[in-house]
Amino acid sequence: MMKKRLETTTAPGAAVPNRLASALAVGLSFLLAASSARAGLKVRPVFLGGAPPADECKCGGGPADKCMAGGGDIQEIFKVAAESWERVFKVGGGQWDVTIEFEWGNQFPATYGKEEQIAQGGNNPVRITRSTVQFNNNPLTVDPFCYFADPTPRDSTEYRKFSSHLLDEIPLTAARVFSEATGDAANRIDLLTIATHEIGHALGLSDDYVGYRQRCSGLCFLTVTAPRPFAGFVIQLSRTVHFEQEFYGVLGSEPLMIPKPVAGVRQLISGIDALTLAELSSFGKPNLDGTLPPPW
Repeated sequence: MMKKRLETTTAPGAAVPNRLASALAVGLSFLLAASSARAGLKVRPVFLGGAPPADECKCGGGPADKCMAGGGDIQEIFKVAAESWERVFKVGGGQWDVTIEFEWGNQFPATYGKEEQIAQGGNNPVRITRSTVQFNNNPLTVDPFCYFADPTPRDSTEYRKFSSHLLDEIPLTAARVFSEATGDAANRIDLLTIATHEIGHALGLSDDYVGYRQRCSGLCFLTVTAPRPFAGFVIQLSRTVHFEQEFYGVLGSEPLMIPKPVAGVRQLISGIDALTLAELSSFGKPNLDGTLPPPW
C-alpha cells in the first residue's frame, strides 16, 4: 500500500571532398537539431463542439445557479491541460503525437468526462495516437456539483492554498493540489482538472491500449522499469484504470488519475501520475518535478 506525507504547502563509400563533407555535416547537424526540437509529446486538440451545460442548474439541491460558472472557454482550458502534459514528456522518449478530439455531450452520464481510444500506432513502442474525449454537459447526472470554467486557466489565483504530498516509500509526489477555492471555483468541479485527467487517459491509462493490456489485467501491480526513475517500485492501479482513491488518505489530496474529482479542488499532475504513464507508454525520461503556474 502506497503512503504519502505532506511535503510543502505553498552508409560507407568513397571519400568526400572536404567542402562537401563540411556541407553534409552542417546539414546533418541541422536535421538532428530539428529532430531534437520535435522530440517529445505533442498533443493536437480538435474541438468538435456540442451543446455546453445549461444556463441554470440546482447545484447541490439549492437555489438555481449556473451549471458552469467562471466564463472560461473549454478550448483554452483543454489547450492549457495539454501543455501541462507536454512539459512532462518534453524530451527523452522520442517523438510522440496524439490527436485528441473533444466535445460536449451526455453519452456517458455517470462521468464528468470520458476518454475513448480511436487509434494506436508506431513500433517499439506502440502508443496511442488518436482518441476522443467527451465532457458531460449535465454534471448533475454525476454529483450535485456544477462546473468551474476558469477564465484564466494559466494561473490558479482562485485557490488560497497549494499542497504537495510525497510518498513514504520514495521521494515522489503522490499529489499536487490547490484547495480552499474562492468565488466561482468554490464548491465546484474544476474543468481544468477534468481536461488534464482525460488527456492522461489518452496518454496510456486506457484499457484498450496495448501498453496497458500487456502489463495489467484487473487489479494491476505495475513495476517501474529502467531507464525510468525509481526502477523496481510497484504502482498499484484499480480495475477501473485509475489509482485507488482510498489509498491516498485525505479527500482532496490524491493523484490526478483517481476515479472522481473533488469539488473546490484543482488537481495537478503529480510525480506518480507522470511515472505511471511513462511506464505504460515507454517514455524513458519523464519530468517528475512539476512546476506551479504563475503567480505561485
